[in-house]
This record gives sequence, structure tokens and C-alpha cells, in this order.
Amino acid sequence: MLENEFFQIAFEPQKAGRATNFVFIPWSQDITGKDGFFKDSFREIGGEGQLFNFGFLYPEYPYRAEIILNAEEEARIRLSLDIGAIDKNYSGWILQREYSLKRGEPFVYVTVRMVNDGNEKKKFAYRPSHLVHFENETVWYFIPDVSGVLRDYDPPVGSDGRGSHGLFTMHPVGSWMGCMTESSQRGLVFEFDWKHLDSIEAWISSRTGSIAQWFYRIFTLSPGQTWQTSYIIYPVEKLISIDGASSGLAGYSDHRNKY
Repeated sequence: MLENEFFQIAFEPQKAGRATNFVFIPWSQDITGKDGFFKDSFREIGGEGQLFNFGFLYPEYPYRAEIILNAEEEARIRLSLDIGAIDKNYSGWILQREYSLKRGEPFVYVTVRMVNDGNEKKKFAYRPSHLVHFENETVWYFIPDVSGVLRDYDPPVGSDGRGSHGLFTMHPVGSWMGCMTESSQRGLVFEFDWKHLDSIEAWISSRTGSIAQWFYRIFTLSPGQTWQTSYIIYPVEKLISIDGASSGLAGYSDHRNKY
């Protein structure tokens, strides 16, 4: 369990390291559903020349958890997964996810690290996914695209039968995505690492709820090398749209004023 004045996050390492509770304390609201909040997804690699040949892999293996820091000013937990347990071709590869909360800050700090302690040079690709759930609310998603901010809504689960589809850009012009509920005007913003970014997607489904996720570019690791990236998550409220986000600030604009 990670906790500060703003967040209360409970992880279950045996359930693929997901956060089964993701509570924003000032709202008294758990912003995830029964499947947990954080979800890893890998682009499965079937060998050289067959990158992405087998689609996506969502590992359900148990993770190992350890407390990295437990101090008054900051708490941090690390969850680790042996990739070689999923695919023997990646023997010695370790995924590490670190989550940190700092005293007095309404941010969740996330670091993702892939370590090649094996004996072979290989390619890999990773996508962090976040199962966002606002109970009985319509949630609007916002993604920065070269054509402008893309937007679409995710209805309450079980409501209007829209089915499932993605709000997607392969040409992002910013390293962020956000969501905002229609009635209570509460939401989340994700800011991530531009230098590794490939594309951004909100998977929208009235059957299962929505997923906020982005794709990192394919990377290659030689034995002994490490790939690392980081991102932050923070709450926003009382916005009618999300048209930009940077350095922990998000806002919207209209024809007359900027907010």
C-alpha cells in the first residue's frame, strides 16, 4: 500500500502487479474497477523479422514486490516481472515498475525499467495501460494529434451499447493524454516521456470500461543494458476540456479565454 494526503494505492503482486485500489482521497473515490488500474502489455516478438507477428501479450504472471523507500517525505514500491518466465527466448530480461508518492504532492510518479541480464541482443516494445473507471459516469478522453486535440466519450459500463473502439493517434504532438467526467468534471492526466513515445490510445468500451495507454517505440538491448522511462499521473477537475498539459499543469482554451 502506498499512501499520502492525496492517494491511497493498493497493489496485489499475485494479480499481475495491478493496483486493485486507486483512491484519490479528496474525492473519496476509487478510480479503478475490478480488474485493477495498472496493466502491462508487451508487443510480443516472434523472432527477427516477425516483430508484432503475434499481436499483444498481457502477462498474468505474479510479480515480485519490494519496498524501496519508506520515509516521511516519500514512499516507493518496486514490482518486478521475470520476462523469461513468459518467453524463454527472453531469459534474463527483467521488467521493473516503480511507483512513488511524495508528501504534499498530488502526483503518482512511475518509472518503468527493462533490464537485459541475459546473453543475447534483442528487440522489445512495451505499452503501459491504465484501466480507468469512474462509476456511472460518462468520461471524455483527449489526445493531442497533429490535426488538433482528438476527443471521444466513454459511456458508463453497460449503458448504450456502443461497443468498443479506440481513440488513437500515430502522430502525437504532445506527450500527454487526459480524461474528464461529463457531470462531476473530475479526471486524470498522464504525462509521459516524449523521446520514447510512438503513439497514444484511449480504448473505449461500454462493455468493459476504458483504458488509457500509449505505445513506446521499439528498443534494442544488448546484454547488460537497461531501457528506462518515466511518467506522472495527476487529478484534474472543473475543466470542460483538456487541450494541453505540461509539467503537472493541464488546461483548456476557448475562442476568448485560456484556462
